[in-house]
Amino acid sequence: MATSFQFIICFCLFSLLRFTVTFAHVIPRFPSSMLHPALDLGSSSAQNGLYTTKFFTQILGHFSYNPQSYQTFQQRYLINDTYWGGAKNNAPIFVYMGNEGDIEWIAQITGFMFDTAPYFKALLVFIEHRYYGKSFPFGGNEEVANANSSTLGYLSSTQALADYATLIIDLKKNLSATDSPVIVIGGSYGGMLAAWFRLKYPHVAIGALSSSAPILQFLDLVSPYTWTNIFTQDFKGVEEYFRNYSCYSSKRRSSSCGPKVLNYGRSKMAKGYKETRDKNHSKNWTSQYYQDLY
Repeated sequence: MATSFQFIICFCLFSLLRFTVTFAHVIPRFPSSMLHPALDLGSSSAQNGLYTTKFFTQILGHFSYNPQSYQTFQQRYLINDTYWGGAKNNAPIFVYMGNEGDIEWIAQITGFMFDTAPYFKALLVFIEHRYYGKSFPFGGNEEVANANSSTLGYLSSTQALADYATLIIDLKKNLSATDSPVIVIGGSYGGMLAAWFRLKYPHVAIGALSSSAPILQFLDLVSPYTWTNIFTQDFKGVEEYFRNYSCYSSKRRSSSCGPKVLNYGRSKMAKGYKETRDKNHSKNWTSQYYQDLY
């Protein structure tokens, strides 16, 4: 089943890329930003060798004439050109839409992009969401940025999408890769951003891959208990294994159940997926994930 799913995803991406390369000359151009990142793919490599860390001078407010909106901040992004086919070949660019967290942590658990990059000869880019990680405005001071509604007013999905569009357009220009097709990717909130990005900026990205993206999870659209209901069903799926713990019962989801879930999930991950990260990292990440749940 997993193999079939991967084949379908790869086929969809391949179809999108073929279509774009054929009709690249009719893709509209977006006006270049007044802010340009300094690009040097060979500098400041991260310790784990998965990517190079860069910073982009981003504008604070994209939709206001308020003088404060013209302030700038440093937005972090990660780039990996190991498998990229190059601008001359119109090789694709896969961009991860950063969600609510440190972008390095996100990049290190997003093995799908690293696994598919060699097949498509894609450039990988991970962009950090404003107000997270090292991408805080107001001098990079988290305390100041979160101080009040005046400063927090610039934290929105609309502003984040505009950040991504601005960075992607300037990145392509600086790489002389204006004809390279872009596919945006994300999971959970990042998946919502990816889907919305494709809708709002169709001239920047030819497609979006949204994983576990609750794009309809809003009041008056779906039940507020949708997520917890799905999560409960997951526990019911392994009811036999946990029959002595009754993990699926919302009243019994206690700390005694957590370690069992952790061990079961870790063993399943090890068997079902090719290990692309060190075991200690996988263990620490899985432990932190279940700590967050419980």
